Amino acid sequence: MSDSVEENGNKEPETEPGPDPEPETETDPRKLLETTAACQEDEDLATIVTAEEYLMHKDVVLLEYEKQMFLDTVHADGLLVCAKGLSYERVLINILKAYSDAGNLVLVINSSDWEEQYFKSKMEAKYVHEVANMATERERVYLEGGLQFISTRILVVDLLKQRIPIELISGIIVLRAHTIIESCQEAFALRLYRQKNKTGFVKAFSSSPEAFTIGYSHVERTMRNLFVKNLYIWPRFHATVRGSLQPWQAQTIELHVPLSPSMTSIQTHILDIMNFLVREIKRINRTVDLEAVTVENCVTKKFHKILQAQLDCIWHQLNSQTKLIVADLKILRSLMISTMYHDSVSAYALMKRYRSTEYALSNSGWTLLDAAEQIFKLSRQRVFNGQQEFEPEPCPKWQALTDLLTQDIPGDMKRCKRTVQPKVLILCQDARTCYQLKMYLTQGGARFLLQQALHHEVPVGKLSDKYAKESQANKINPPPTKATKSEAAVATSSQPPAGLDELAQLLSDAEASAESQRFEESYMLTMTQPAEREKQQPQQQLKTDPDVSIFETIPELEEFDVTAALELVSHQPYICLQTFKTEREGSMALEHMLEQLQPHYVIMYNTNITAIRQLEVFEARRRLPAVERLKVYFLIHARTVEEQAYLTSLRREKAAFELIIDTKSKMVIPEYQDGKTDEAFVLYKNYDDELSREDNAKSRQAGGQKATDAASKQTPKIIVDMREFRSDLPCLIHKRGLEVLPLTITIGDYILTPEICVERQIHVVAADELSQCGYCPETAASYIAFPKTPFDMVTQSLCHCPAV
Repeated sequence: MSDSVEENGNKEPETEPGPDPEPETETDPRKLLETTAACQEDEDLATIVTAEEYLMHKDVVLLEYEKQMFLDTVHADGLLVCAKGLSYERVLINILKAYSDAGNLVLVINSSDWEEQYFKSKMEAKYVHEVANMATERERVYLEGGLQFISTRILVVDLLKQRIPIELISGIIVLRAHTIIESCQEAFALRLYRQKNKTGFVKAFSSSPEAFTIGYSHVERTMRNLFVKNLYIWPRFHATVRGSLQPWQAQTIELHVPLSPSMTSIQTHILDIMNFLVREIKRINRTVDLEAVTVENCVTKKFHKILQAQLDCIWHQLNSQTKLIVADLKILRSLMISTMYHDSVSAYALMKRYRSTEYALSNSGWTLLDAAEQIFKLSRQRVFNGQQEFEPEPCPKWQALTDLLTQDIPGDMKRCKRTVQPKVLILCQDARTCYQLKMYLTQGGARFLLQQALHHEVPVGKLSDKYAKESQANKINPPPTKATKSEAAVATSSQPPAGLDELAQLLSDAEASAESQRFEESYMLTMTQPAEREKQQPQQQLKTDPDVSIFETIPELEEFDVTAALELVSHQPYICLQTFKTEREGSMALEHMLEQLQPHYVIMYNTNITAIRQLEVFEARRRLPAVERLKVYFLIHARTVEEQAYLTSLRREKAAFELIIDTKSKMVIPEYQDGKTDEAFVLYKNYDDELSREDNAKSRQAGGQKATDAASKQTPKIIVDMREFRSDLPCLIHKRGLEVLPLTITIGDYILTPEICVERQIHVVAADELSQCGYCPETAASYIAFPKTPFDMVTQSLCHCPAV
């Protein structure tokens, strides 16, 4: 796999002869050992001839389906589509390691920032080269070989300017392959690469099967743009995947938490309004295919992507009422999410925004329905009681979470006779929910809801007697945190209704101090030992009062370091709040946390397909006995939108894989699709074809002479401004057979001839301005509807119509 390793290993640095040989006799033992180890590694790599031997030699820990993925992609180029959570990242890491050598030049394109950082952290630093800013520096780095994570725009320019040795590229790896379309920069770079390199590989990866169901023949077009002939499909129901994960299933307990009557009614009314708007949008647009716009899809997480894929190409054809309905469907979904997952005060504050006069005049009219009035009324009733006293409704899952942490998990630890302190991982869908749980566990539900009311400027007015007693619960025995004194002072002043101004002032100060910690993606908490709590508080009150907090944060940690946290609280139960994915590490954040924390219990506060499968893969890697495996608790609202959204996501993914499998069984792949022969580029419509068509249209010349001179047979060249490579037009120009020359142009974007320059405008031009330039009225209307037409304005003595 590394053909040039032996050659590189035999190279010896050239040394200039010198009169003094003494420096050569002085050797550093450490450097000598490193050199010996490197030579031994090179010799070992040189003996590797197959991918199977590579896996055995490196002793790589991969599951059975991951090994098969590795072997498939190494033996033949192709597109690999796997289910979410099955983590092809480990497969890709081993592929990158297999090609990590100075004699290979491997380019990785279309990667996100967190993917780039993740893969770089797993590679040896000597084989990973950073992309330089200067062109001359990049030329030198290319010649050094190794791995390069490069942006596609820079790669396209370097390929056109021949700064990179195209013939020496070992291969290109494409991530997020479902985003590759014919006119994108990635397809442009692959076409330039395949035109001059017929031996290198192309390997593409994707974990979004639903994306391949959008549009006509999406899978075939993507494979054609990638220049691959093989399609590898790995759904969760694959026999090899089932065989790898099924024997090591974690212990799962599903807890159904009922919604409050008010939340159930709000959910029903929101669904009624959604159903009305969906019927309305289909009634207005009878000729438009709106099959994906359903109430079931409206409540899913991918609803905005479904809408974008369905309506982007016809957005200019929709009337204003349809666009308002689409916007209102997104708003109603956000209201549903706020009602289900956020606290009652935050949900009420969000509802109030859409009851204003300004919004009523700018929406599709759903706020005038009776169901909308009931939504606003019930949202207020969740915060204020019948006497208009402040008595917010707690989240239904809060009590279930408290019971798990204080009763179920400690009881299970005693039954299993575990001597170590439990490590609990609580998974949430977003940073807002993560912050909500952190504040609830450390401050109590009553205090947190009052703080939220002041933050969202909800008028508190008078506290109810019941809520005032709950607010003072922390006053008796406050949690042992650094904020104990301030919290006790706040609880002391929580006497209704006297002292409310002081309470608001204190809570405002507390909120301002906590503002910097809002909405973080991870929190670490410890739990006070039950024996210590019994000394501080009577057992009867400990059982009956769930609002008394026994949790505290770890203030000593300035940075999120799990290892340091475990050392600090090795004698106490450890609780970690974590989102399913983070901006820094993406979906790999959960896998990283599981490896560091090694939790005993996982609480799924929200449901997520990717996270559930990551837990399955984590357990399959550990191969522990059944007694020592993870115990996973699912907190879910049964027979609600939450459960339906989860089931819909599963159904959509399964249907997507079934469509891809059916497409693979029927599609016809040409032998030349891999681009390793010139036949793959013959079918492209080029400039010479247009010239020959024009010659055939002319009358026959006398004597059979050809009127076409040599100049017309030359491939025309277009100078393109470097900034224009952010758009798709240079790719389309090159595909038509014209030569593209990148250059920084001061004025203009495209230079066609020494006399003609094209300036590409992207702003909307008024119709009267177009008519003054000589545009026809029909074209003027079309031009305004499409302000981003590729050729927008040609500056010369003539003004050409954009429809031509």
